[in-house]
Amino acid sequence: MGHKFAGKELYYQVKWQGYNSKDDMTWEPEENLETAPEALAAYFKKIGGRPVLPKKEAKRKISTSAAATPIEKEKGGRGRKKMKRESSGSATSEAPPKFKREWQPPKGSWENEVMAIDTVEEKPDPTTGEKTRHAYIVWNNGNKSVHRLATINQKCPQKMLQYYEQHL
Repeated sequence: MGHKFAGKELYYQVKWQGYNSKDDMTWEPEENLETAPEALAAYFKKIGGRPVLPKKEAKRKISTSAAATPIEKEKGGRGRKKMKRESSGSATSEAPPKFKREWQPPKGSWENEVMAIDTVEEKPDPTTGEKTRHAYIVWNNGNKSVHRLATINQKCPQKMLQYYEQHL
């Protein structure tokens, strides 16, 4: 398990039970892990507490040792010249890599995007205590996600029907 922040939202890397390949691991928002408090507690203990959003550092001024040279745009047109900073050789001047944007399900129908419905489960909502049903989806692009059953019934009813027929 690992974690990262995308904006202000916290994501955890999840290894799914029964899937042993690293390719099967997914990044899930914290709300998708409400039914796994033991796993989260063990992870928090391992890393020394709950992850906190890192504070933004103040912008650094360009040091006098770094020379700036103008670089013109490759494409023609008007605009500002870009400045390229030559490295002063220190590793601390590099910015940390940014995470790519999390995958989101498509808008509209999901019928042609969903490979299969993997599992349907009923679990209590931690805030209200009411039981809600969720389904685990395997997408054609290899991603896996969890959604409320009401959403899946609207977005891909034929896939849901196939799931029910297979599990009679």
